Amino acid sequence: AKQFGTEPVLVLTPFGTDGQFNNLLINSVVNNPQYTENLIENLLYLMDEKNYDDAFDCFQVSAKRGNLKSTYYLAKCYQSGLGCPKNQTLAFKLFKIVSGEGDFLSLYELGLCYLYGLGVEKNPKEAFVCFVACKEQGILEANDALACCMLSGIGTPVNEEAAVRLFEYGVSKKIPSSY
Repeated sequence: AKQFGTEPVLVLTPFGTDGQFNNLLINSVVNNPQYTENLIENLLYLMDEKNYDDAFDCFQVSAKRGNLKSTYYLAKCYQSGLGCPKNQTLAFKLFKIVSGEGDFLSLYELGLCYLYGLGVEKNPKEAFVCFVACKEQGILEANDALACCMLSGIGTPVNEEAAVRLFEYGVSKKIPSSY
C-alpha cells in the first residue's frame, strides 16, 4: 500500500482473473470499514479505467453492507448502464434511499430524475424542492439547476431576478455551467 495523506491507499491494477481482482479488493478494503474512503477512490479509479464490471460488483457488495457512498455510485452505474443493464427505476430508488439518509448529492440526482422523468414520472415541483434543499446545503451542481428552473418557471413561478443572482453566484464560484 502507498501512503496518501494520513491513510494507506491500496493501488490496484487489473491482473489475474476477474474473480481474483474482485476478491483482492473485497478482502483488502470492503471488509475494513476504516478504508471506506480508499475503497471509493479505488473503485472510481476502476471507473476511470473503464473497468465497469469489477467496479459495479464491488459497489454492489459494499452497498449491501450499508455503505451509502457505494450505494450512490451503484445508482450512477444503473443510471448509465455501466457494468450492469441500464435501469433508471432502480437508480431512482437507490438515490431516494441515500438522499433519505442525508446525502445531498443523491438528492440532487433525485431532482434530476424528477425533472427529466428518469425512473419516475416527471415532477417539476418535486425537482425544484430537491434543488432548493441541495443549494441550501452548498451543493454547487444544484445552483444552475435551480437558476434554470427559476428562469423558465419549472416547478416554480418565473423569477428572472433570482435566476440572474444564482447565475452570478455560480460565476463567482467558477461553476462552469454558469458562464
